[in-house]
Amino acid sequence: MKIIAHIKTFFSQYAFIINPLLVVGGGGFLFYYFPFVPDFFHIKEYSKTYELFNLIISSLVSLIGIYISVSLVAYEFFKQKSGIDFHKSFLVNRLNAYYISYSVLTILFAFVSSIIISSSNPTEREISVIYYNAILYIFVITCLFPIAFNLFSSLRPEKLANDELQKINGDTIFIKTAENDDIENDSLIKVENIVIALLAVKDTLKARAIVQKVALKMSNLIIEEENPREKEYIVERLIAFYIKDISKNPIV
Repeated sequence: MKIIAHIKTFFSQYAFIINPLLVVGGGGFLFYYFPFVPDFFHIKEYSKTYELFNLIISSLVSLIGIYISVSLVAYEFFKQKSGIDFHKSFLVNRLNAYYISYSVLTILFAFVSSIIISSSNPTEREISVIYYNAILYIFVITCLFPIAFNLFSSLRPEKLANDELQKINGDTIFIKTAENDDIENDSLIKVENIVIALLAVKDTLKARAIVQKVALKMSNLIIEEENPREKEYIVERLIAFYIKDISKNPIV
């Protein structure tokens, strides 16, 4: 059972790598062994197919480099403006992690294809793979704008707090162990840190709104909980939240 649990944990942690790898690799297998795409653009007659791969590789490398650089600058600007160092890793945002994985795999697939596929008189299967590379390329380019918008719009303290509040329920409110990982990953503690950071930069309106949402959420959990000991635990967590966020940094 422990082995199965470890396997599930592994796949959960690295799903942003495993899933794109399966999709890109599986698609390449499908397009190669079952060439069903007609040669609309007469690629068979084009004698410099390597130029297509060079275009895909060079443009995507430049694009992803710019995207990562701008995103890191945005993270740093958000940290300095709000005082919140919420994301320990650039890949904490799962959608962002998936996009980067797909982009890197598209570059690698184009590189491998440029080595394997002959530059003149490609076969039907090779032509199919070339079209598959073009589809991957268009997919990465098309997804850039909505994913970038999602990333930058998520860099708001109230958005981060709301996301964590939605994770709090009758199970997650209880800290399982005293391990640092369990404490650091606790949603209420994350919200607590966001409120403290907002108070540190004198953004009391947003801090007050988040505290009110926490109070409402915790009150509902207290009402719904039937076990007296667990109800008392939730009350204690709410009191601790108030003590840390309000008594040291009054917002009313």
